[in-house]
Amino acid sequence: MKMNFKICLVLSLFICISIAGYIPKHYWQLDQRWRDTLIGFGSKTIGNEGSLIVSLASAAGGFGIFSDKDLFDPLIMNEWLKKHGGFVQEDQVVWDSLTPLGLEFVGFTTDIKKMVISIVRGDALILKIKEENRYVVGYLAGPDGFVCKDPAVYAYGGVKYYSFDNIDSGFVYTVIKL
Repeated sequence: MKMNFKICLVLSLFICISIAGYIPKHYWQLDQRWRDTLIGFGSKTIGNEGSLIVSLASAAGGFGIFSDKDLFDPLIMNEWLKKHGGFVQEDQVVWDSLTPLGLEFVGFTTDIKKMVISIVRGDALILKIKEENRYVVGYLAGPDGFVCKDPAVYAYGGVKYYSFDNIDSGFVYTVIKL
């Protein structure tokens, strides 16, 4: 069986990341447990426009971050943000509000090289998809894109590949000790 370079690179990166221990948890945005939940204090639901909330929960869950006794999921993330000043203008996430959980917001970037470096360092990378108001969690970098956990995808554990051309921007979080 012949394998091309891209497949070999993605598989080797997957093995490296697996050994390092960070693979975001997959949560499906339309899961009946949270799809009808209002985001923050607004009128939009997680099912319709909650890809950021779901992606943040996915990143936190991938790092094994708990709230009380439960691993963070979209419901817990939404409630936690509501109680800890994580929303402005009713439903807009405050990017640096996750520091008390151990996820420090490093910053925003449109530089693909900086996004790749953040993945290599083991940081959480929330990616905004171009021309969409949608977010995913990037966790592997390939030669021309990212392997992501996409909250809109149910099958295959939510894994989807986005080329660099599809990425609008990245939001980087690093794990800190509390």
